Amino acid sequence: MRCHVYNACLQSPVLLDKSNKTQSVLTNSTKGELIPLHYDKDYARKKLIQMIIIDELLFNMVEGVGFQAFCQSLNAQFLVPSHPTIARGVMSCFLVEKAKLKSILCSGARVSLTTDTWTSIQTLNYMAAIARFLDDD
Repeated sequence: MRCHVYNACLQSPVLLDKSNKTQSVLTNSTKGELIPLHYDKDYARKKLIQMIIIDELLFNMVEGVGFQAFCQSLNAQFLVPSHPTIARGVMSCFLVEKAKLKSILCSGARVSLTTDTWTSIQTLNYMAAIARFLDDD
């Protein structure tokens, strides 16, 4: 037993990876080796917020019984945040992206702005503004 502990168990990828202090689940890699599968709640929350932004979903979708059951089936450790928490996360993501865009524009990036206007069959006027970033290529 001692031989097994020192030769096999102490060489386990879970024990060798000291960066994450949470309990790991082992999964098979493409090479057939066991690798630790770590759960990061901040990463999961960030991906949830990105999904809501990209798919233009309602914030209160996260409070639905079906969505919560689905999330629990994927990972029981994930606590689905409330819709006000999602709204704060979306706003902080917006502020980060706004700061990135502002720094790009302040660094001398060139932008071409064009507009297009049209009238619908119901005589409603529409206008679209398009911004294209120009780089050296």
